[in-house]
Amino acid sequence: MPAPSPCARGKKLPVRLSAVAKGSVPAARPDLGLTDMDDYENLRLAGLTLTPGKQETVDGRYRIQWYDEPLSGVSMFRVVSGYPADATTAINRILERQHYAEIDTRLSCAGSDGKSGVDSSSLSSRFMDDRWVSFSWQSSWFCTGNAHPDFDVTGTTIDARSGRELALEDLLWFGTGAKPQPDTDGWYDYRSKVFAPAVIDLFKKLHPDEMKSGDDDCNYDDPDVWSFPVWYLSDQGLYLGAYFPRAARPCDNPDWSVVPWARLKTLNPALFSG
Repeated sequence: MPAPSPCARGKKLPVRLSAVAKGSVPAARPDLGLTDMDDYENLRLAGLTLTPGKQETVDGRYRIQWYDEPLSGVSMFRVVSGYPADATTAINRILERQHYAEIDTRLSCAGSDGKSGVDSSSLSSRFMDDRWVSFSWQSSWFCTGNAHPDFDVTGTTIDARSGRELALEDLLWFGTGAKPQPDTDGWYDYRSKVFAPAVIDLFKKLHPDEMKSGDDDCNYDDPDVWSFPVWYLSDQGLYLGAYFPRAARPCDNPDWSVVPWARLKTLNPALFSG
């Protein structure tokens, strides 16, 4: 009987453990605003390296460079050229922050088999022109300790002239007076009582057939599903993705729920006609 191969026998590696005092680990990337992570997360992120991947040109004008993190497998792009230097620096800071946050999310989710509990985590759309940089990120996961698998889509939109990350209220505002700060009582009140009903009225005009409830019980006439939508810009305009309770999650993020560019210009001419 042949002797087992070195791979079959395994390989011994030296391991040395040392105690870390709680709260003693500095933030791994305070420059990116990632300051709310625990000691283990900061230790883990501090030792990561990003590997340059492919470069590509978007619409013949915008050069981007991809970076891969080998341990998590999470890839994200940075802007190389196509925008003013100051804006490029600010845009890349946002992209890098998103990259590290997604890496942390993936590494923080362990599956029951000891491997990653994240099934997928990647960029699902990207839009770039001389005014905007916008993208969405799609993930699905089943982490140890969770009752069931889950999925999510998030969006990010950046003003390419200033490098400032935008809020949905910057692009689509149905209120009056000063815009409320996010996560305040006024903001929640606006989203539920003003924004969501206005989105329903708008989509009934833009997408009347799709807004009708079908056999799958996706009630897009319910303001609750539009109060806090996924949103980002695309070639078609502003995408708003409905969010349903768990029993109806297949109704999330329909492919038709877009506010076209032409309508955005009438709703916010100061921003979209400039």
